[in-house]
Amino acid sequence: MRSRSAGRHGTTALTVGAGALIVIAVLLVNRIAGRSGVTDPQVRVITQNAVEVAAAQRQQRYQVVERVMTGEVATTAERVKEATALAMASGLLIAAELSKGRAPAGADQLIAALMRSGVLPGFSAGAQSGTLTTAHGTLLVRYRRAPIGVEVMSLGKSREAGPAILVRTPGDEREGGPGIWLAESLDEVAIPRPFAPAAEVIAAGWQPDALPPIK
Repeated sequence: MRSRSAGRHGTTALTVGAGALIVIAVLLVNRIAGRSGVTDPQVRVITQNAVEVAAAQRQQRYQVVERVMTGEVATTAERVKEATALAMASGLLIAAELSKGRAPAGADQLIAALMRSGVLPGFSAGAQSGTLTTAHGTLLVRYRRAPIGVEVMSLGKSREAGPAILVRTPGDEREGGPGIWLAESLDEVAIPRPFAPAAEVIAAGWQPDALPPIK
């Protein structure tokens, strides 16, 4: 009798033990599956959608940055640098010539001297008198011998190149005029007469701005 009872107890113990092992095995499988990325299909779909949304948002940000870097704002900034560099180079050349007791007779002579000096890479002589061209448009040089002054008018080759730009060196401090002006409109720009007073330039539809440093 004792052996039969002991056998039943042993079978029961084995059954309980096997059940416990199955439970432990299931828990281990779940843990391993979780670590290896095997999850419920619905969770995978939600995660995938979130990844796609994040990727789309990043792409939109990249596109915005690209438009800023290559669009009207960036092109206008480049044209401001070009016009400023041309005006400053003109002023330096005139000062050097004056120190030798001479000065350019006009804008064409000034441009010819600048082109010979090689200080304006990327600039080419324009088809019209007193002009230079770059990849972004045309620059008109105005030169005044007394009192000494230089104006550079930058006109973009298209509307996408931004507004017309006027750079003066030196700025007309007596008239309260700054060194740089931007046309308010992209179409039908009124070109002010050479070295016009600040009030006249504003009346023609131009807005004053600060002259940026050349970097």
